[in-house]
Amino acid sequence: MNRSPIARHARLEPGKPLVRTSGLPSVSARRLQRIREKGKNAARTGGRASSARGESFPPAVAALLDARDPWCVHCGSPSGLQRHHRRIRGYGGDPRPHTSCACVGVRLCRSCHEWAHSGDGRREAEAEGLIIPRAVTEPWTERVLVHTADGGLAKFPTCDGQWADEPRTGVAA
Repeated sequence: MNRSPIARHARLEPGKPLVRTSGLPSVSARRLQRIREKGKNAARTGGRASSARGESFPPAVAALLDARDPWCVHCGSPSGLQRHHRRIRGYGGDPRPHTSCACVGVRLCRSCHEWAHSGDGRREAEAEGLIIPRAVTEPWTERVLVHTADGGLAKFPTCDGQWADEPRTGVAA
């Protein structure tokens, strides 16, 4: 798949969570309002921080994802977060290495998670690294566009639950 590089507008120290600021130019005001409303409704109804199908990451990996991504990496919402597999597992699971690893997971709010799997958002989600091809055997080499107030950062999720500026080659981190 031919992927164009993403320009970096700022640097993030590996292992440090991004700090969101108020402006989110990459998300329309209407969509942001819908995201916030869904987050409020989830908080009122005791919404979980996992997918509706149940936990899909082991508890230790889930804790790494929760610590690394305290907000949706696509829109910045801190509400209604779910853990998302960038390499879609499909029915019956996926027995390959790194299927339940921090390098293949990110956290998205419920609205962005639904959008990423929808027909409308799938192509953009693939371009931003939120969905990677099933054929990818080394997910830590596939970048993710992490949205920030300044635009976005091309980051590489590592197996130890951190963000790296460059893909680690050779052996998984």
